[in-house]
Amino acid sequence: MKTSPKIPASTRKSLAEDAKVSPKTTFDDPSKVVSADALSEEEKAGILTQWEADEIALQTASDEGMSGGRRPRLDEVKSAQTMLGAEKATISAAATNVTCIETFRVEPQNVHRLTRVLENIAKHAKQQSPGYISTSIHESEDQSHVVNYSQWASKSDFETMLETPTAKSLIKKAADIVEKSKKVIYDVVFTG
Repeated sequence: MKTSPKIPASTRKSLAEDAKVSPKTTFDDPSKVVSADALSEEEKAGILTQWEADEIALQTASDEGMSGGRRPRLDEVKSAQTMLGAEKATISAAATNVTCIETFRVEPQNVHRLTRVLENIAKHAKQQSPGYISTSIHESEDQSHVVNYSQWASKSDFETMLETPTAKSLIKKAADIVEKSKKVIYDVVFTG
């Protein structure tokens, strides 16, 4: 679907409303939402959020043998959200992404230094790494621990980012700051 930036406001509003109700009948591919010139970034994000919810529901139905044969397109929606920069962490057993949770023990005087390094790794991943979804960094109240929670479309996307020269350099900086760290990859199996 190709849209023009000179579409009248009433038509543009109708396009956004129709797409938010049923994204896959308005657009034949999630990436076309991102390239639709007639929609604002907020409208695009809303449409992709609805499409994601629809695909998670379809994935759940498929897992239970009730999909009717249509292949879920959640990965394509996630990719479009990443292209738009709209995707945030989603904790759902139906999601196909992976989560990396890293815990760091650190001296209180170094906690903010470590946080800045982890923020730089996240910025690098967002700009340069396909499959990156989001990062959340948590500091303990006593300033002795930091937790880095990141989500990726796949484990291989995460591992590819770790091999980039920029990531290697930043990871070395983090290692010089921390006393102890542990990195584990997780799949969500239940939310309630």
